[in-house]
Amino acid sequence: MIGACPRPHRLTAVETLLNGHIIDDGLIRQAAATAAEEVDPPDDLHGDAAYRRGLVATLIARGLRAAAQNGGV
Repeated sequence: MIGACPRPHRLTAVETLLNGHIIDDGLIRQAAATAAEEVDPPDDLHGDAAYRRGLVATLIARGLRAAAQNGGV
């Protein structure tokens, strides 16, 4: 994950969760929630930490849905 925290952050808990599983809506929701819990974003004038965690969850879910639709997962 880049952009949500001061430096790039590898979402290892999300990787572990997804590894070896077929992507479905339930797994996408779980991965998005796990990603939001795994990051520790700062508050700044562009958004507070809660906003950034929500954004991380949204972007992870969108990315996984797109990958699943395109046969990439």
